[in-house]
Amino acid sequence: MEGCAEKGLPVRHLAAQPIRYPEARHGHKSRNRNFDGFKTHLSLDPDSELIDEVAVSAGNVSDRDPIDELLAPVADLEDKPTVYGDCAYADGDTLDQLEGQGFEVRAKVPPAANKQGRFSKAISASTSRTAR
Repeated sequence: MEGCAEKGLPVRHLAAQPIRYPEARHGHKSRNRNFDGFKTHLSLDPDSELIDEVAVSAGNVSDRDPIDELLAPVADLEDKPTVYGDCAYADGDTLDQLEGQGFEVRAKVPPAANKQGRFSKAISASTSRTAR
């Protein structure tokens, strides 16, 4: 701890200093639940129950953004695995992208966000998919 004394800083002040990560961002789990930091994204092999790939992103990044990084090891395989995901993977663009690469996608359809419990005209016009 000689370095602390040389800088003229008491040890207790150094220990209380938080570690700062410039890449960390504010994320939202829900409308009322926030967090600061990073998100971890995993790719699991359902047969072996082992983690295949891991990606880390800032807290404000969409869950679907690191999908290319997670699926890179199996992207060139002839027999591609089925991709299971939450509603972040169920938007039309992501489904089109993954199905265009040969993946079968099983994802929960996002809930209706309209006050009457129906999808808006913009959503129904932009997606022509049916729930699986």
